[in-house]
Amino acid sequence: MHILIIPSWYPYKENPLMGIFFREQALALSEAGQQVGVVAPIQKSIKELKGFSDLVCGGSYWENDGGVMTLREESWAIPKFHQLRISPWLSTGMRLMDEYIATRGRPDIIHVHSMLYAGVLAAKIKQKYHIPYVITEHSSAYAYKLICKWQLPYIQIASQEASWRLAVSKQFVKLLESLFPISGAWHYLPNMVDTEFFSNAPITDTPISKLRFVFFTAAFLTSNKSFNLLIEAFAKTFLGKDVELWIGGDGEERDRLQMQATQAGIASQIRFLGQLDRNQMRSSMQQCDAFVLPSLYETFGVVLIEALASGKPVIATKCGGPESIVNENNGFLVNPADPAALGEAMRKMVESIDQFDKAWILEDCIARFGRQAVTGELDKIYRQILK
Repeated sequence: MHILIIPSWYPYKENPLMGIFFREQALALSEAGQQVGVVAPIQKSIKELKGFSDLVCGGSYWENDGGVMTLREESWAIPKFHQLRISPWLSTGMRLMDEYIATRGRPDIIHVHSMLYAGVLAAKIKQKYHIPYVITEHSSAYAYKLICKWQLPYIQIASQEASWRLAVSKQFVKLLESLFPISGAWHYLPNMVDTEFFSNAPITDTPISKLRFVFFTAAFLTSNKSFNLLIEAFAKTFLGKDVELWIGGDGEERDRLQMQATQAGIASQIRFLGQLDRNQMRSSMQQCDAFVLPSLYETFGVVLIEALASGKPVIATKCGGPESIVNENNGFLVNPADPAALGEAMRKMVESIDQFDKAWILEDCIARFGRQAVTGELDKIYRQILK
């Protein structure tokens, strides 16, 4: 079977973690014996420009990425001007599709990640080449009501023309069906996570002295992640105790969060680790005792799966994605925006950490979110469509 992946965003040199799970899914499908390609129009933020010499992009280029033939083209875009970005993105995508078919042949099926705008491109490709496509939706913009009126016709086209519609959590399925009832049914299939990367590697970097108990969290430091409430809960529960909180990531909230920790008298118990690469992320997961994610909304929660793949129990909020991940055997769920409940869950985690079976947590994680589990489900979906 020849499968083409079209992502709405994808890793590139300056941002290697952007859409990393799309790439990992493509690699996993290839390793499962499928012929897999990727067409990736990439619009980089003009904020990343380092000089005028970078303004000129080199056009399309091929890359053999672990056996996945990937056709990319990078261009510059002005942030937030989304209405001006869609037409160039679609034009580039269609041109890349023509080149892909001329070089690699016509794929049997297309799998797109997110309706805006890979789904729109797939609908145009279907009209021209009559290739069916599957959508997996990931964007939290629907929950935050950030979809603009001018985007709705594009979304309707993308969803209605799809042969199969997937969302990465059960709560997200319900939300999309309520927003777009005439598009057809949505189905749950989680993101695939490279569980082996987190479960099989030895600890490498250990620059931080470990106290008796360490909580770890990691994300972009934005208001949606509610790290201010996490720090509040931590301060009220563990002030002066032999417990640490490590915060991985960077972003607009970092200075304010560091000031909050100082004012709460717990600066010595909180470590701001900054932006972490994949190896540093894995090392921090291995060194912590439990992972915590206090978000206001998550469509999925990849970091939760990475923690479970490291054998660590988790604490998360009932905010969409985590409800499909966390259960009584691998952690605790609390209501979002409730620091008292969050602090109580963290206290309970410290006291009951020995009751969690790390081996069971890992096995359950692999069974639900590992490569074999997700690629197996995708293979069934693809074959059903092609019948």
